[in-house]
Amino acid sequence: MHHLTGTDKSGGFIKIVYRTRDGLILGATAMAPPAAELITEIAVAIASKMTMAKLATVMHPYPAYSLALQSLAVGVYYEKLQAQTPTLNLLKRIGL
Repeated sequence: MHHLTGTDKSGGFIKIVYRTRDGLILGATAMAPPAAELITEIAVAIASKMTMAKLATVMHPYPAYSLALQSLAVGVYYEKLQAQTPTLNLLKRIGL
């Protein structure tokens, strides 16, 4: 298990707990004025067994408050992509 914490200018924060192996979101805590909106989105993500990678790429129609949530997910998503880059480069070199 791993967790990420993000903060904003108002002093609020959101913490997401996810399984390191596959990025499955397990839980979250939010302390900020828009906490209800953020926790609702996390509740849907958990109920649908969403991963951090999927959360990073899902469309947020009104991203004002959910930007912090998406930014945390993007960090995990890009770490995973960077870890796979050597393998992808090797596959390209051998023509796959």
